[in-house]
Amino acid sequence: MKKNFFCLLVCMALVRTYAAEYFIDAGHLRVHCVVSGTGPALLLVHAGYQDLYMWDRQEAYFKKHYKVVRIDMPGHGATTGIDTSLLVADVIRIVLDSLHVQQTAVVGLSMGAACATDFTLAYPQRVTRLIVVSPGLSGWPAVMKMDTATRRTFQIMDSIHATGDHRLMAEYFTSVWCDGPYRKPGEVDTAVRGYIYRTTMQNKMDVGAFPVFNPKGAATRLKEIHCPVLIIQGDKDIPFILQVTNWYRHELPSARLVNFPGVAHMLNMERPEAFNKVLEGWMSGKG
Repeated sequence: MKKNFFCLLVCMALVRTYAAEYFIDAGHLRVHCVVSGTGPALLLVHAGYQDLYMWDRQEAYFKKHYKVVRIDMPGHGATTGIDTSLLVADVIRIVLDSLHVQQTAVVGLSMGAACATDFTLAYPQRVTRLIVVSPGLSGWPAVMKMDTATRRTFQIMDSIHATGDHRLMAEYFTSVWCDGPYRKPGEVDTAVRGYIYRTTMQNKMDVGAFPVFNPKGAATRLKEIHCPVLIIQGDKDIPFILQVTNWYRHELPSARLVNFPGVAHMLNMERPEAFNKVLEGWMSGKG
């Protein structure tokens, strides 16, 4: 009897920690996703030029009490195919439908935040909470003008991308989106920098492979979001991202803002323990 009970406990532990990998057809895409843990769903959406493994420290922490779903966005990671007609909100919906997830909290960082926001606007009944980290935002030109320094940064990145020099692109991307404009490489965790560089090298994307956002844009529609919203920023991020953060705050005055001092864009990887505690506290209603 004791032996059987012990086996049951072991099996239950395996069920809770096992990560299942899926490839789900969505239009002309074959979307890669990984699911682990049990409980309420928690969807994690990665940044541009990265992949779902940027959330490893969050997956390890939250799978104890949540069903953690991580998706490689179109053009990223192990997701394959190109579909320029399928909106990213519908890509996420199709994946969640295939996984039988009806409602979820959604966390997105940078491009992932723009994807998460588009999904929340398209399918509000599916989202229990929205968390945008170092946020991007579709349709932003309708409500703001990019600062000169950030515009120059984007122009340089585009020109490097056009040369096809992926090594130089990865180096510049890492300096901008990991180090940020106010820190030197030596001030940033080498493991985080290494991940950003390697993943950017691997994601040699065509422009057409990127997620497709709703042409209406989310920037003018943020007031339509009625679920609880958490905004997280690093104060060493590029000026434009802080400008986007301020727009979220302006349009969603009831949202909570958390600032991480001394850190830039990829703050979930640089400050995983602090990030996880902030997210856990807010998700539980205690933060």
